[in-house]
Amino acid sequence: MLTFQLKGFGTLLLAVSVSMVLGSAGLASASPIFGIGDCLGCQSWQSAIDAGNIQAATTLTAEEDAFYFNSLGSSNFAISTNIELYANPNVEDDLFDGRDALVMNWEAEDGTDLTIAAWEYVYDVDPDLTGTTILLSALAPVGIWDLSIELIDINGRVRGWFIDGTTLVNGVWTNYSLDPSNPNSPGFLPGPIQDALFDLTQVVTIRLDEAGMTTTTFSAPPAGGTVFANGQWNAWGNLQVIPEPGTGILLGLGLLALATRRR
Repeated sequence: MLTFQLKGFGTLLLAVSVSMVLGSAGLASASPIFGIGDCLGCQSWQSAIDAGNIQAATTLTAEEDAFYFNSLGSSNFAISTNIELYANPNVEDDLFDGRDALVMNWEAEDGTDLTIAAWEYVYDVDPDLTGTTILLSALAPVGIWDLSIELIDINGRVRGWFIDGTTLVNGVWTNYSLDPSNPNSPGFLPGPIQDALFDLTQVVTIRLDEAGMTTTTFSAPPAGGTVFANGQWNAWGNLQVIPEPGTGILLGLGLLALATRRR
């Protein structure tokens, strides 16, 4: 049995120390459980690419296919089979200004209204996302129709959310915060990508999609990308999984109670 025998100043010192440490560890500004991109202490996009954690996805999940089919019809959408992923070379321009970003550059499919592109992060850290918050930032040029994020568990089951063209901010770096335990997370539109048997404790892949209108002429991709004849692109600034704000605070209170129980 572990017993704390603390008195006077010692108890106060422990209380202050625990409060300071956990007060920062439980907030969104804390070191992430996982972090990649333009964020403090995060892995760079290039190192994630080199490690093979980031890869293009050239097939739709069953849930995505059903969503686009219901929205557009069977022949009006397609996923690009020519997708290029690269870390932005920190060019000092109006859009990136030295930001570490992942550029997704793809060739639109002829004969469709919408071409979808997607990339996946192989989540090889603790797969239990219970009690976490997902933060991400993205730049969607004019012409991007929607943005979506999907979590895929070890059995291939999916939970996802999306932002459609009516609420998507085009041409501006935008930050998003998502509660992965909530299929109706505030700030995202609930979508059909909600498998009832999805297991939040066994997430193995985080998938991020964007879809571009084929009728839109996109600007040339940032430096380093191929200029496709019918090209589209977008960029991601960061992706983080962090403890939700309340988790660290509750843990701190529990430690304080244990420490003061037998003063």
